[in-house]
Amino acid sequence: TGESFDWALAVEAKKFGLPIILSGGIGPDNIRDAVSAVKPFAVDVNSKVEIRPGKKSPELIKRLRDALNSLY
Repeated sequence: TGESFDWALAVEAKKFGLPIILSGGIGPDNIRDAVSAVKPFAVDVNSKVEIRPGKKSPELIKRLRDALNSLY
């Protein structure tokens, strides 16, 4: 849907000891905050890196990668 998910719920879910795959409205502008807050096993991105439905933007993907790389 491209709508942001309440990441606090994912933080609570981690208490069960299961790997978290974070998704929901994650893109280049908020992935650092999401990953820092939740520390997920994986992140699923889709619509926030598209220029139109089904068409990924190389520039948005690069920005997403750069944002993630800045965390490590």
